[in-house]
Amino acid sequence: MEPKDIVLRIIYSLVKKDADPTTFPCTYRDIILKSSFDIMVLQELLEQLIIEELVIVKKLDRQVFCITEQGLKKARQMETTFIS
Repeated sequence: MEPKDIVLRIIYSLVKKDADPTTFPCTYRDIILKSSFDIMVLQELLEQLIIEELVIVKKLDRQVFCITEQGLKKARQMETTFIS
């Protein structure tokens, strides 16, 4: 599994139980606590996910990341494939 896919799965694990997962804001801190990536590497991986439109960035009182519908679909596919 590619590192960016690992980050997508981490974000998915944070949002999947929310009533509307695409609006659940994830911070760098949330993601770092569940990953083994350095902050600089994580930033690059998140940028890749943004370019692929799997994650969007929002500027609230701090920068947060939200999974997109496309990101949810891919994460669910990976979860199903991983479990099978």
